[in-house]
Amino acid sequence: MKKSVWVALILWLAAVGLSIWSYGDLPEQVPSHWGPGGEVDDYSSKEFAVLFIPGLMVGLFLLIRVLPKIDPRKSNYPKFQGSLHVTMNAVLLMLLAVHGTVLATGLGYDIPIKMVIFAMLGLMFMALGNVMPRFKHNYMVGIRTPWTLADEKVWTRTHLVGGKIFMVGGALLLVGAFLPLAEQVLVMLVLIAAIPVSTVLLSFYYFKRG
Repeated sequence: MKKSVWVALILWLAAVGLSIWSYGDLPEQVPSHWGPGGEVDDYSSKEFAVLFIPGLMVGLFLLIRVLPKIDPRKSNYPKFQGSLHVTMNAVLLMLLAVHGTVLATGLGYDIPIKMVIFAMLGLMFMALGNVMPRFKHNYMVGIRTPWTLADEKVWTRTHLVGGKIFMVGGALLLVGAFLPLAEQVLVMLVLIAAIPVSTVLLSFYYFKRG
């Protein structure tokens, strides 16, 4: 079994282990959503809390295994398979951290969930930015705009610079984890809008430049 598959399996087993460990002590209603001020504003059943993210992790893993088989450009996937697996495991790690945080909160631990989510998003964006320049032309993963899909050169240029944008955005999210709550929300809103918009504009610029 490939190393990346072992990593994914370990992350999933950790999520399942957390679910089993916490299930007996969880209340019937577990916090599942937090408002801008960090206050809990929605709950889910404990069954949903322990099953949802492990199930989502399985679905993501299977999706990554299926996509290369149905993509019209499937011949390109072996050229960046390692980068694709890094991307998958970075997302699985973030999901595991969120899962543990939600369960710990349900058990009564005072966890700064906004800080955890900011930090994990930042690390995930940095991991994506690091491998993104190695993504080859495909229809399923990466910066997929009409212009990158239409021209392989535009794809390559956009991902080279887009990777740097993701790295910087991830670093700013990581710093944002340690800011006061009001500044955290502002940083989150600005970056979540700026990162995708900038990559779309970048791809259009490269397309028009030719």
